[in-house]
Amino acid sequence: MATLAVRTLRPRDLAGLRSVRQRSDRLDGPVCRFRSSSDWTHQVMAALPVRIQDERGYVATVDGELCAYLVVERQPRLYQWELVGIAAGSPRLDATDDVCVELWTALINLAIKQAGQSGVKRLFAAAEAGGPVYQSLRANGFEAFENILVMTGSLPSEAVGQTPPGMRRQLNSDIWSVHQLYNHVTPRAVQFAEALTSSEWDLDNRTWWRRLASPHPQSTSFVLDSADGIVGYCRIEKQHGRAMISFMCAQHCSESIAEFLLSAARQAGVRTNDVVQIVVPGYALEHVAHFEPAGFRVSWERTGLVKHTTTPVVVRPQLVPISAVDDRERAMRGVPTLYRGR
Repeated sequence: MATLAVRTLRPRDLAGLRSVRQRSDRLDGPVCRFRSSSDWTHQVMAALPVRIQDERGYVATVDGELCAYLVVERQPRLYQWELVGIAAGSPRLDATDDVCVELWTALINLAIKQAGQSGVKRLFAAAEAGGPVYQSLRANGFEAFENILVMTGSLPSEAVGQTPPGMRRQLNSDIWSVHQLYNHVTPRAVQFAEALTSSEWDLDNRTWWRRLASPHPQSTSFVLDSADGIVGYCRIEKQHGRAMISFMCAQHCSESIAEFLLSAARQAGVRTNDVVQIVVPGYALEHVAHFEPAGFRVSWERTGLVKHTTTPVVVRPQLVPISAVDDRERAMRGVPTLYRGR
């Protein structure tokens, strides 16, 4: 009978990973996918010392033959990991759906255990609903919390509409207001899963030489300011002829969302020949119709899933009655007291 074993990726496994190509998929969300490099780079980085990289890899072997792998990106500052790549198959093992589910379920289970031991609170993944990856995630307790769409296109050669009034670059003083906008437009289930803090909307204040040394692309943020406060926000990240736009807006300004994003992209330096991707959360699908007249089409759709390694516990304090203090209790000799001796 075949023996399945799962363990952490080792440097000597790198050569064998090249043959695990029959079935593969990316599990990271659109923003992480935009920022990251190729699968092979992730695999190489996962085998390097922990102190100089943020990726970790896991492999599955059947009778000693490497036949599947999983790569995760660790985000220790946020106490979370993101599953970024998974694959199965080998020259002697056909990667059918059932085989993939068995191998990937074991790999994901090992990653969850090590994440919990490392103090991680959440693991994230994005998968196509109903597929083998989705089944493996659900078997390990991952819960779906939102659908995610990515629309791809490019900036029109001529401006679409007018720049919305109140549009400007984000200031440091806007962070609290942007967080309140997020709380207003985002469903509670998504807020609980993402567990974002105000630092999520910090400005990109890196110097040019720090940007060269960082793997993250340059980002620029804009807001829609009104008499009622900030009602729209977008972040534009760009690198190597590509740009990605994340946004949120109040319901009453949804009609001008396309003009807002495209005007912000132009001011951020996005060119007409750049490939532009707009991330549309599942709870804001009404905006899809606003981007289609500008030539954007849905190019990617996944379900976002989260696994909590710790369970929130409600502690109900019990009041313990305190015995009454006898007013005749004496202080130390020679110490002033409010009580008269009897």
